[in-house]
Amino acid sequence: MEKIHELITFSARTQNTFQEYEHQQTVRRIAFEQAALTTTHMELLNENQRLQNYKLQAEATTAGWEAKISELDYQVRDEQFKKMMKEMQNE
Repeated sequence: MEKIHELITFSARTQNTFQEYEHQQTVRRIAFEQAALTTTHMELLNENQRLQNYKLQAEATTAGWEAKISELDYQVRDEQFKKMMKEMQNE
């Protein structure tokens, strides 16, 4: 009877040890998956920031070119106005 009790107790302890080992493996796997997801999330945030910076830089460049176009447009209209005024004075 004692041998049967030892055998059952040993079997239960072995099963508990194996379940604990499996649990630890699962916890480690989840930790690695979480770390991978966090890394991917950080990479996506970095890429999003890089794209936002590019967008702002493009908008700034566009605004600069629009200002230059407006300046040139003003100069052309000013020359046209001066030419028109000169022609009116010559008549």
